[in-house]
Amino acid sequence: MKTRASFAGEPIHPMFVHYPIALWTTSVITDVIFYFWRNTSLVLISKFLIAAGIGTIWVVGSLATSIAGV
Repeated sequence: MKTRASFAGEPIHPMFVHYPIALWTTSVITDVIFYFWRNTSLVLISKFLIAAGIGTIWVVGSLATSIAGV
């Protein structure tokens, strides 16, 4: 796939999409583990994973979009 927004010959968009998806998937896994074990630290970990996924979309997504647009 050829695009102007690329790094080392590979498109940038697929590189950035996987981070929030992985963070949110891991959050769901920690929620399921919490359901069975009731360890309160898992809730905190899950909240941080969700926040990191949202932050990744806002920061990395907006920066990558603006740089690719320029």
